[in-house]
Amino acid sequence: HVEYNKLLSRHGAPRTDAYVPSLPSAVPLDCKDVTTYKKSISDLKILHEQYRTMTLPTLELSSLYDSSLWRFTNKHQIENSFVASSQQLVQTQRQKVDVINAKRKRWQEEEVGVKLQRLEGKWVEGVVKLERLGVAEEKMRVEVEKWR
Repeated sequence: HVEYNKLLSRHGAPRTDAYVPSLPSAVPLDCKDVTTYKKSISDLKILHEQYRTMTLPTLELSSLYDSSLWRFTNKHQIENSFVASSQQLVQTQRQKVDVINAKRKRWQEEEVGVKLQRLEGKWVEGVVKLERLGVAEEKMRVEVEKWR
C-alpha cells in the first residue's frame, strides 16, 4: 500500500528516484573488431535485463492494484525512457548509413564515371579506326580489281 499511496500523492507524475539505465555507445559501422561487437551485444543484454528487473515490480504492482493512473504513468515512463532513447539510436544509425551511401555514390560518380567516360572514348576511337580500315580495304580491293 505504501507504493500505491506514493503514486497517488504524485498525481501520476513519474518517480524521481527511479534508476533509468542509459544506452551504451553505438559501435561504429566501419569497426572490424568482432570483440567490440560481442561486447556491445553483451552490454545490451545486461541493459535489457536491468530494465526488465526494474519494470517487473512495477508491473506486479500494476496488476495488484489495477489502477488506470498507475498504468498511465508506467506507459509514459517506458515511452520516455527506453523508446525515446532507442529511436534516437536508430536515427543516428540511419544518418551514418546515409553518409556512407552518399560517399559511395560520390565515389561512383567521380572516379568510376570518369574511368567509364575514358574507356568509352577509347572504344569510340577503336570503332572509328575499324570503320576507316574497312573503307580503306574496300578502296584497295577496287584498285586491285582495276589492275587485273
